[in-house]
Amino acid sequence: MNVFLEDDLYFRVIQLIDSISAYNRRHVERHLKPLNMTYPQMAVLMLLHRTDAISQRELADLNETDTTNMMVICDSLEKRGWINRVTHENDRRIKRICLTEKGKKAYIDGQEILWKGINFMREKTLLEDLKEALPVLEELNRNTKALYEGKTE
Repeated sequence: MNVFLEDDLYFRVIQLIDSISAYNRRHVERHLKPLNMTYPQMAVLMLLHRTDAISQRELADLNETDTTNMMVICDSLEKRGWINRVTHENDRRIKRICLTEKGKKAYIDGQEILWKGINFMREKTLLEDLKEALPVLEELNRNTKALYEGKTE
């Protein structure tokens, strides 16, 4: 008997998660465009809103990207006046990334867009269904991370 990968339940779940992520990202990118903002920039603004005045390295780690990519994103945010790089008081090599007032406003504008999408999804998906799905998704996330990290023993 010939078994197709596409028929495997686990594989189908992963495909659906990827599809959800892709459609969400495209929706957000389309609606952030009028704000002259990209999806990665919004992700950084969200992180800075929670943990302001952190290093570019810490920001890259939180965003699960490399420092070069984070430098490019921060350069674009700084050009827009949304962040400042402040020299660390004890180590001049370290720059702390801080949201400006203009950056806080951009974050709020971006959040409004994100909330519109979330509220649409809330109207279409039962809370009880989400509560049931969450533990399974968390387990899939843990297992996928372990696989990525080579912790399969």
